[in-house]
Amino acid sequence: LGQEYAAFPGERIINLDGDFTIEFWAKKTQLHVGSLIDNMLFGSGSNQIRIPDGVSGGKMSTINYRDGGVNSSFSIHSDNRKSLYEWFHVTIVKQQGTLKPYIDAVGTGNGTLSSTGQMQIKLIGAYSVINNQMYKGFLDDLRVYDKALSAAEVTKNYKSGKSQHKNS
Repeated sequence: LGQEYAAFPGERIINLDGDFTIEFWAKKTQLHVGSLIDNMLFGSGSNQIRIPDGVSGGKMSTINYRDGGVNSSFSIHSDNRKSLYEWFHVTIVKQQGTLKPYIDAVGTGNGTLSSTGQMQIKLIGAYSVINNQMYKGFLDDLRVYDKALSAAEVTKNYKSGKSQHKNS
């Protein structure tokens, strides 16, 4: 717990060009302690997605998307912010250059962002292995699609997995 991550061996990477969807269930066990970067990371270098990127009142408040080295944050709607030990479903859809994040099948409330870069996934679950900056929590049912899921498909997948990811 908190010390596991997935790294693709050698120079292998997942290249996401054009439309794509990244979807997963997560449950945090620690929210940003000091300067520790303990968010779920997809991508690398100048093109990456960090979830969560910000915390407010003990709950996730933002998702960060870095495109070509330019950082942009999506605010998570205040009614849909998650706290420790709470399962949540994340979907990031890129369609025709526009990025749309969802938490529990609900849009973040911050609209969309234009994206130009290629997402290259080299590491999942750590910001920096060398600096021991690991995601703290659980990750389940990670899916990467080479197409943009519709809002109806995002909702269907969320409802399908919800019974397996109950919060007590």
